[in-house]
Amino acid sequence: EKFRTIDKKFWKTEGSLSCLYGVDDIKGMEEIVIVEGEIDKLSVQVAGWHSSASVPNGAKQSNDLFGFGAEEAIKAAKKIYIATDMDEGGQECAENVASQIGYTKCYRVTWRGGCKDANDVLVEYGPAAVDE
Repeated sequence: EKFRTIDKKFWKTEGSLSCLYGVDDIKGMEEIVIVEGEIDKLSVQVAGWHSSASVPNGAKQSNDLFGFGAEEAIKAAKKIYIATDMDEGGQECAENVASQIGYTKCYRVTWRGGCKDANDVLVEYGPAAVDE
């Protein structure tokens, strides 16, 4: 189990395992969106991308992508859109994710209008803009 306070402090129960948030949503999908946080996963889902998941534990700890059926889903997908944040941590996360998956089927998403992430785009411009 993972917990978060309003001021963005996170912790997990001792012995808990990490996995992609939304791993079940990417199983059997040809196109997958991978984002950097739970709220961004929900934001792209609102925009119609139900085949989305978030890296576990944010940008700095994006090494554990393949548990709980994610490896099979990622390998089976034809296209993977990496839609992490536009800041330095998000760029590093995107590189890390692409290197684990393989660059040939990864596509980097950039967010519009100076927005940092999917949730910023959703709030500022609405669901259709997230899907552009």
